[in-house]
Amino acid sequence: MAAKALDPIHTYVRLMEDIKVRVAAINTIAEGRRSVGSPGLDSECIAVQLRKIIEQIAFASLCANRQKYAAAHNEFEKEWNAKRLLKNLAQINHDFYPFPVRFGVSKEPGVAYHLETIRSGFLTLDDFVELYGETSEAIHAPNPFAKHTPVSRFRSRVPHWVNRIQALLKLHVIRLVDSDERWVIQMERPGDHQVHFAVAQPIGKTGGA
Repeated sequence: MAAKALDPIHTYVRLMEDIKVRVAAINTIAEGRRSVGSPGLDSECIAVQLRKIIEQIAFASLCANRQKYAAAHNEFEKEWNAKRLLKNLAQINHDFYPFPVRFGVSKEPGVAYHLETIRSGFLTLDDFVELYGETSEAIHAPNPFAKHTPVSRFRSRVPHWVNRIQALLKLHVIRLVDSDERWVIQMERPGDHQVHFAVAQPIGKTGGA
């Protein structure tokens, strides 16, 4: 059990499960089903969860790139700045960021389906940086003498950000650095609320759980 928990792909799956819990918490507050005391505090709680989600997306990529990242950045386990982490990972593997896909009907004999890349509607790297900034402003106490974005504007954009995060992760692929291997991650299957994965290779062998 301990070995499985430390396996990179199982660690990745665990982080995706954590993201799902945080998305559910955001929706509970954003839809008014629960409050922590005031609209302002509710918005701050949502901002914290959004911030943790995008940091989890960044840190989860270490599961697929840990060995090479560690060789270049000995202190990677202490890394805390998600934007700097993204920059460092891009220097190691420019394809580190997950990309969303959907199932399509395959035209290849003996192949039931193939994965089609989704081109829009999901959390991009530019979105990541924008959301990072928005959550920073919502989380930290505002300078009373500085101009800042009203909390109501941030709150109005929460569904937008949640939808883009879910569109990115619903069914996505992770590229491993210096390898043809891919991880295919499905956040939920019909009737099943668990994260599932498959390991894809050029020779067609797969594994999963």
